[in-house]
Amino acid sequence: MSKPSTSLATKINRVLVAVIVLICGVLSVVSYRYSLNTHLSELATQNALLLNAVAQNIDNQLAQVEIITSEVAHDAELMKLLKEKRVSKQILSMVFTVSEKLQLSELYLSSLSADMLALSMNDSVLEDYNTLVHEARLNGNESYLTFQQSGALSGWGDTEEATFSLAISGIVLPYYYNIYTGLGTRIGCMRCTVSIQRLFSGLNENMAVMRGSRALYHTGEVVPPKLSGEGWQREGDWLYFTLPLERIDATLVMSEPYGRLRSESQRSALAYTLVILLFGVVLILAMQYMVRRILARLRSLTAAVGALPQDVRGLSLPEGGSDEVGQLASAFNRLLGEASSYYDQLIQKEKDKRKAQSMALQYQINPHFLFNSLYWLQLQMEAQGVSAELTESIEHLGRVLHYNLLGDHEALLSEEREHVLSYVRFVSAMKNFEIHLNVDMPQELEKAHILRFMLQPLLENAIQHGFVQGEPMRIDIVFSIHPEADQFEIAVHNDGKRIPPETLQALRERVRTAMSDGMPTANRATGHGTALNNLARRLALVYEERAVMELSSTQKDTCVRILLPLHRCMEGGAKLENTDRG
Repeated sequence: MSKPSTSLATKINRVLVAVIVLICGVLSVVSYRYSLNTHLSELATQNALLLNAVAQNIDNQLAQVEIITSEVAHDAELMKLLKEKRVSKQILSMVFTVSEKLQLSELYLSSLSADMLALSMNDSVLEDYNTLVHEARLNGNESYLTFQQSGALSGWGDTEEATFSLAISGIVLPYYYNIYTGLGTRIGCMRCTVSIQRLFSGLNENMAVMRGSRALYHTGEVVPPKLSGEGWQREGDWLYFTLPLERIDATLVMSEPYGRLRSESQRSALAYTLVILLFGVVLILAMQYMVRRILARLRSLTAAVGALPQDVRGLSLPEGGSDEVGQLASAFNRLLGEASSYYDQLIQKEKDKRKAQSMALQYQINPHFLFNSLYWLQLQMEAQGVSAELTESIEHLGRVLHYNLLGDHEALLSEEREHVLSYVRFVSAMKNFEIHLNVDMPQELEKAHILRFMLQPLLENAIQHGFVQGEPMRIDIVFSIHPEADQFEIAVHNDGKRIPPETLQALRERVRTAMSDGMPTANRATGHGTALNNLARRLALVYEERAVMELSSTQKDTCVRILLPLHRCMEGGAKLENTDRG
């Protein structure tokens, strides 16, 4: 039992529903992505403002530490203390001058729990853990050693535990400033440490300060991975917004859960999705209505086509409107017209072929009497002493007639060449004027096949219409091949009278008509066209659209150029049914 077929309306509706559902799904995804990008852009803008404010506050505090530390490092009393050799002078300077200045500077930076300490290169200077210690005590401090190896005048070190002051505890961030004399000799270093917790007190629970892949300070439980640059990045289920802190070569990072942003975007996109789905339902209903209307008209057109009789010539369908269905009816009417025209052409071609076969049969009726008579006449004239030129002309005429009456429609190119040589010699003797015929035929083309009696009409036409009284005529026949285009070219040139432009144009039109759809009549006034029309029609019947005939004429040369399919000429494939076989 065969499976029931699905109607065209059902197929179209299924496709429409699938396409509209797909479009609705795509628009919903686009809406969600747009909402997500919008929320992300807003969040990035808000967090950028917050990060800038926090970073500006941190930068201001770091700048205060750098300025105050540099002023203390350039203090004359501190430099004198570092260079002083006498112990009494050291004690007085440290107790009554330097210590007071350091305490005053620490007071300015009390919000950061700053601790200022001078480092002396002179091991003989007395130490005071609130004012001055020997630099050698920091030989094991990696932060200080890294700074000194850099060769910089000043800079921020790495975080470390507070060591020299009881006033500050926990993790501190040190700032170093080398002290030089006026002669450029380094005599010590000023060290100011600030509390990490105080410095980053403006950070909220989702912020952190990163240096490389290590957190200098973070308040929340989320420790971000190694981040770089400025902007936002996504890692897993978290979004990270970053801003560089250039003074301490660190990055301020703020983290946000990506899931919360995604949920907000889904809620925002839900309303758009509902509107899109409602629009899709309305569109499906409207398209179904249009499909039913179109299919009803197509069924009506199908019924009209089914009612057409077998012979459609002269019939047409009713055309209904300018829409696609009406255009389909118009196209079908054009197809009916073309089919009728093609049918008429086939009938005309069949008539032409039968007429040609009938004429060929008629030409073959008892030709032996004519040949025997010509040969007897030649023998009698030779016996009576008539000139050899006249007897040779009769011989050439016999060859021409014998060649024309052969039953085969094809001939070797070498046979056609011998035929035209005999024809030209006879015509030259008959008309008593000089004709020079040159046939350029490569040796490899001797076995090529062409239609028998193809060249004689071209020569006859050239002699009849191109001959100039009292002047010799030159005729050149050139054979050539073009393998890349599968073409065999025959060109017949003569140096006789030029064909007038209006006559040449008329000849071209008649040849084009003869090779396309019929046999045009020749020009009765000029006699031009009969031979060319007959030859063009023969070529069209045998080689169809592959045959081409072109005409040109100038003051120096008139040429008829014929192009044939090379493979058929070399294989002898252009054959008609032999008319002498029945």
